[in-house]
Amino acid sequence: GAALSIYSASASLLGKRLDRPPFRRLRQIVETTEGNTTMIEGKIIEDVKSPTPPNPFGNCPICRWNLKHKYDYMDVLLLSQFINSTGRMIPRNITGLCKEEHKNITVCMQMAH
Repeated sequence: GAALSIYSASASLLGKRLDRPPFRRLRQIVETTEGNTTMIEGKIIEDVKSPTPPNPFGNCPICRWNLKHKYDYMDVLLLSQFINSTGRMIPRNITGLCKEEHKNITVCMQMAH
């Protein structure tokens, strides 16, 4: 359970493929109005290619996507990628973060708590 979710999360962070295709399930919002009824659907977008990072030779995911100094303790979506189901920081050897960014993410998580 928890070990699999940590492995899956870290694999997606590091850009590694597991034994199945990436599970993105991106959706496009489609709004349809017929008379007094408005229907809003999330249609799955097929054949989406993953974006190329601006700095593909960066040492860690934060450096690779040029996110240094662009996040803080309120960036829940970013921080949640580096914590496990018990709320603890995932180790560097799994997340692939460099030493500096691991420390920054840890400080941000402590501030958010």
